[in-house]
Amino acid sequence: MKSDAVEENQSEEQSTAIVDETSDAKADDFDGYVSVAGSEGEGATVLEVPVDEDGALRLATLEHSFPNAIGLKFKNETNGVYRTLAVNDESRTILQPKGGWGTRRYVAIFRPEAPRKCSSFLCTCEVAHE
Repeated sequence: MKSDAVEENQSEEQSTAIVDETSDAKADDFDGYVSVAGSEGEGATVLEVPVDEDGALRLATLEHSFPNAIGLKFKNETNGVYRTLAVNDESRTILQPKGGWGTRRYVAIFRPEAPRKCSSFLCTCEVAHE
């Protein structure tokens, strides 16, 4: 009887290990870079941007590749709606999504530009305040 319990335990451990290995398949595919597009369109420029060892993406790194970028989003394949990633304002990093970065394509989010008004053709533009 005791050996049956031991065999059952070992069998459960093996099946758990198999589940763990398959659930880590996406993590194994991740090479430390995330694919980021400059826009949602099919013809958008896509760059691979490096991520820190802790899994966070520094905003400075993103801004270097995509000036004025303030975040990232990705399309939820289940419902087609874009999800934005959390930003840690203190460390100025974008936190990795639940389940890790994976191999999905992300899209840069840019700060909206304020309307500008100029007094002449060659001018110093001022932000219009309305």
